[in-house]
Amino acid sequence: MNSCIVQKQSLETILEILKEYNVDGVNDEILAQLGGLNELFQTVEISNEFVEPVTDESKKLTTIKNKSTMTMSAELEESIRNKVAEIRATIVGRSVQG
Repeated sequence: MNSCIVQKQSLETILEILKEYNVDGVNDEILAQLGGLNELFQTVEISNEFVEPVTDESKKLTTIKNKSTMTMSAELEESIRNKVAEIRATIVGRSVQG
């Protein structure tokens, strides 16, 4: 489930890029699909916990860390998986036909 956190952040970035380059509505369909997925991701609870930085004086290097925890129900996880499969099928189907 931790990879879900990364996917949530990546999806938000992809949506921003698609919106920016949505000339004449060329990205409207995929934006709608990914927007629905993003709505599901918005209900995933993510909490970040501070972890004390570690400093290696000999290397003059400080490593900053944190701990992220994600909470979602099994039903939400299944909904996200189903939505991803639906979007993937649309994209693959389009590329096979095109």
